[in-house]
Amino acid sequence: MSYLGNTPELQNYAAGSDRFSGDASTTKFVLARRVTNANDVIAIIESVYQDPFSAYTIAANTTSGTADITFTSAPPTGTNNIVVNYRATQIVSYNIVTSAQLQANSVTTAKIADGSVTAAKLATGAALPAPASNATYYLTSDGTDAVFKAQTALTIANTQITGRMTSAQLANTAVTPAVYGGTTQIPVITVDQQGRLTTVANTSFTATTNGMFTYVSSAIGALPDTSGTITPIKILGQIQTTGNTMTNAYVVPASTQAVVSTVTVCNQSANNVLVDVISRYGSTALGNQHYLVYQFPLGAADTLVLEPRLTMNATSIISANVTGANAVSNVSVNAFGIEVV
Repeated sequence: MSYLGNTPELQNYAAGSDRFSGDASTTKFVLARRVTNANDVIAIIESVYQDPFSAYTIAANTTSGTADITFTSAPPTGTNNIVVNYRATQIVSYNIVTSAQLQANSVTTAKIADGSVTAAKLATGAALPAPASNATYYLTSDGTDAVFKAQTALTIANTQITGRMTSAQLANTAVTPAVYGGTTQIPVITVDQQGRLTTVANTSFTATTNGMFTYVSSAIGALPDTSGTITPIKILGQIQTTGNTMTNAYVVPASTQAVVSTVTVCNQSANNVLVDVISRYGSTALGNQHYLVYQFPLGAADTLVLEPRLTMNATSIISANVTGANAVSNVSVNAFGIEVV
């Protein structure tokens, strides 16, 4: 028969006895022999037999290696008035194996001979793959057996990867490491559907100023890359009206766009007048939809200031008219804004 630890030692003890002196307070006494339960001894106090089921208990004493007898009530004071008789019984001696002993005798790497663990001991007859140069293998399962696979065969799908990935573990892209963009260049970046940068390049631009503000002229700039210029804010047109006659104050030149920011109408006469101001395409006839101001009563020596902020293309028109009983020719109209050529 095999045992964990040392082989058990079997001993036969002949009947014998221990004697103790009571002091009316002590209940536990150390026996000279190792017993396991109350039926292994017969306890007598003052010549009175003690019931093993209620008068005392037996427990191992880890210090002496024997056992303790503990009485339910402290025996009275007396000299050798407690007698514990041993029954003739068979005692089994055994050794306890501790965790430290198990660890000391465990199977370690040093105790396994090189080449002794084969695939036959890990899987059902599966052979290890032929080793490749600098190959790394990992242990996995094919659903039935434990098998080795080369690291190059490892794939990861829909799996969260934890840990730290360094730059050495990332494959290089076609993008050249550099600083892109600057005071005269705009970076043009191409990104694929996986969020990777595939190309990065610089496009040069020229910053142009017209004295009022700066704009960018380039192939991808905000304004067309043409030979055009931007004229600063200026007086777009000035007229002196003729009574009851619609007169053009400003016509946007050909190949030009304009922003009309302000229109003023100044009544220089001593009479009240009625003022009309319209905006329309040059190719369309005057209609009700073109009026910015209609029959506005402008008092003598008074000025009407409009800020329409109109955006107008080539040939568009700003016109004005003075009508009514007091219509006169001494009313001036001025248009101010920007022309983009």
